[in-house]
Amino acid sequence: MGMSERSSRKEFPLLDMDCVTCALRLEKDLRKVPGVKEADVNLVLEKVTVTYDPQEIDVPSLERKIESLGYRLLYKKHEGFAERIARRVRGSKAEAPPVLREARPNEFEDLIVASLKPTLLWVTSDPCPSCKAQIPSLKRLRDKYESSAYFYQMNVMQARSVKGYEEVDAPTLLLFNRGLLVRRYAGLLDEAVVEERLTELLQANSR
Repeated sequence: MGMSERSSRKEFPLLDMDCVTCALRLEKDLRKVPGVKEADVNLVLEKVTVTYDPQEIDVPSLERKIESLGYRLLYKKHEGFAERIARRVRGSKAEAPPVLREARPNEFEDLIVASLKPTLLWVTSDPCPSCKAQIPSLKRLRDKYESSAYFYQMNVMQARSVKGYEEVDAPTLLLFNRGLLVRRYAGLLDEAVVEERLTELLQANSR
């Protein structure tokens, strides 16, 4: 039996698919799954089309994998608007705090432009799985350098209201030094690269 005869294709309509970085990450992760031959995300239609070997993997397994990566399938039952509001009201006291200190657009000048230390601003979005994947790296960087650098986060829609950042997307990490933007890390975060540049800035500033 040829490979083409053992290939099936399935479209999975998604929720929470709103950025190019998320699309690339989902494609990359799905292509690593045994039995998956190809995965293509259509951002406009918010769906991923998976070509797979039905003798190695089935649709329920693909659904579980997609959900484990942080996405919801459109055709599955999810909370309605009223249910979400009720749950948030009930659990508002137990909600996790922001990963980093939140900076508002009207604080941009004071907290970032006027800063004398290296400053990292994480542009994020609540439903973005790629943003959630960056949290461990950001926490490690903050815990290691919080005495010598400032760490903030800002919702992507608020960031776009800051002059000069109208086109910024989530996730993006902006690295400033003495108020000037010196590096923009868009998409998947390489913790080692960020740390190397941050260390260079700290050393230069101490001279």
